[in-house]
Amino acid sequence: MPCTLVVNDVHRASAPIELAQSRPLYLRRQPRHTVPHLNKVVAARAMSRSRSHVIVLDHDTIVLDLDGLRDHLDDRPWVRRNMKWSLRRSLPSDYVDRICQVSTLDWRNVKYVNSGVVILPPRRIGPIANAWLDYGAELYRLLERKAITEQLGLALALHREPRVGWLPQRLNETSWRPPLPVPGIVHYNHSDPLNRTVRRLHLGSWQSFARFLKGTSVPFWRERAGRILELLDSQLETLHSELVEVTTRLTKHS
Repeated sequence: MPCTLVVNDVHRASAPIELAQSRPLYLRRQPRHTVPHLNKVVAARAMSRSRSHVIVLDHDTIVLDLDGLRDHLDDRPWVRRNMKWSLRRSLPSDYVDRICQVSTLDWRNVKYVNSGVVILPPRRIGPIANAWLDYGAELYRLLERKAITEQLGLALALHREPRVGWLPQRLNETSWRPPLPVPGIVHYNHSDPLNRTVRRLHLGSWQSFARFLKGTSVPFWRERAGRILELLDSQLETLHSELVEVTTRLTKHS
């Protein structure tokens, strides 16, 4: 199945570029948004004319197994439910009043979501991404430039959808829940200090990350280490090299 990888950079947008004839993988560039946390939404909007579903992932996710994903490729957007009580710890005390400044919706009736994994159906990519961008940018301004405002924007955008599907834990498994026997998409929560350290020190190379996984005593990573190590093979390293080469070449010729 052909896939398009959308990359945000400082240059103008480009048409999809085939990485290699042997791989059904294409690269497309889009300019960055002025709000860094909305770049993935810009990437989704770039695919608004797609005839296929778009899957939006946070940077702190690891895809291990997509078995059962087809069950969520229908005419609904799919996302994981979230808990509102946690917002009190990261937002100003009057955050509800500020949310009401950008929407006529009653926040008490809006279902809060986790935007780490979002599946958008073809006909709703554009409308949802546009609303998500508008709400997210305005909330970013009103709520002290907090990263979590991107997630609030998605919740407001989805509230206007007639039907929303709720993803199971397996397809957005966060680090504050007990691990599943067979994880699908691991969302390792970049807000966790330990995981920030892992990302900064180990995710820059397959070798460093593999050494960390083989020696870690942290339950979250230890429980998933075997499955992740299976994916850190020469094929993935080759694909990574191809992506770096193509993006570097595009940057030089812009």
